[in-house]
Amino acid sequence: MDYVNLGKSGLKVSRLCLGMMSYGSTKWREWVLDEEAAKPFVKRALEAGINFFDTADVYSLGVILFEMLIGRPPYESAESPILTAHMHVTSPTPNILKIKPDLPPALGPVITRVLAKKQDERFTSAGEFAAALQASLG
Repeated sequence: MDYVNLGKSGLKVSRLCLGMMSYGSTKWREWVLDEEAAKPFVKRALEAGINFFDTADVYSLGVILFEMLIGRPPYESAESPILTAHMHVTSPTPNILKIKPDLPPALGPVITRVLAKKQDERFTSAGEFAAALQASLG
């Protein structure tokens, strides 16, 4: 397996990436493979040397919107990009209304949902997120 630098982070990632959108919970989408069905695919990827797994969905749109509204990302660490990534997984979702109380109150739950840690708690599509965002803004 060939590996390349991930930006200037110092991380080496496989040139090939396994997209993870097809794995998870059927509560999110009926065509998704559950954990047991996904294991052979992930196992084979790991055996082949793949260490780069794409898990982004509408979450990334939430991060961008958060930064546009607040002027900074929801999570950041001066120590390292690895710690910042770890914060995305483990730290509580920042309450955007506590950071910027002049935002419309209905926007808070929309941001909280799009940044939920569990995929099946997030919006299921960009369209659903956009509709909720538009409704929150009146």
